Amino acid sequence: MKVELIVPVAPDGGQTKAVSSRMPSLRGKVVGLLDNDWSSYDLFLDGIERHLKGQAVKDARRIHHPQRRNVLPKAELDALAKQMDTAIVGLGA
Repeated sequence: MKVELIVPVAPDGGQTKAVSSRMPSLRGKVVGLLDNDWSSYDLFLDGIERHLKGQAVKDARRIHHPQRRNVLPKAELDALAKQMDTAIVGLGA
C-alpha cells in the first residue's frame, strides 16, 4: 500500500506580501463576506454575519463569487473596496 502525504503549506519564503494590520474595531464598519460556493461555507458565513450584526457593525455584505479562485480581478477589487471597510475572504489555518 502506498500513502501520499500532502502538506498544505507554502515552502519557506512562500509569503511574498506582508499581512495587513488588524483594524482596531469593526464597530460602525461595513464588512464584506466573500462566498465562493465552498461546500457548507455559506453556513459559516451565516454565523459570522449574525455575530457581526450583534457587534455594532454597520453592515455585513455577502459577496457571491463562485469562480473559486484566489485572485479577484483588480477592477472588481477596486469596486468592492469602495463599498466596504474590510472583508473576510476565507479561512486561515
